[in-house]
Amino acid sequence: GHMQELDDLLAQTPPGIRDMFRIKGLGVKKIKTIWRERGIDTLHDLQRAAEAGDIATIKGFGEKIQAQILQALAFMQSQSGKVRMDKAAQLAG
Repeated sequence: GHMQELDDLLAQTPPGIRDMFRIKGLGVKKIKTIWRERGIDTLHDLQRAAEAGDIATIKGFGEKIQAQILQALAFMQSQSGKVRMDKAAQLAG
């Protein structure tokens, strides 16, 4: 089934915001803050902002969180195109 309220909220949320939930250490509140205060709504924009030091200037963030974001993004990029062994075995079978 569907919940109309949830469908409406998802329709208002840029797709890139949902991608940010894959970043370890970023939850709903931090993602909302990044989006609302800086207008960042894609992983690419998040990476550019973190590399420029902009994320660390947001209240409640800091250098440590900014470094964690960059590390998580680098890991995600290094894993792009790879498939876990259990998923590969399932696909091959």
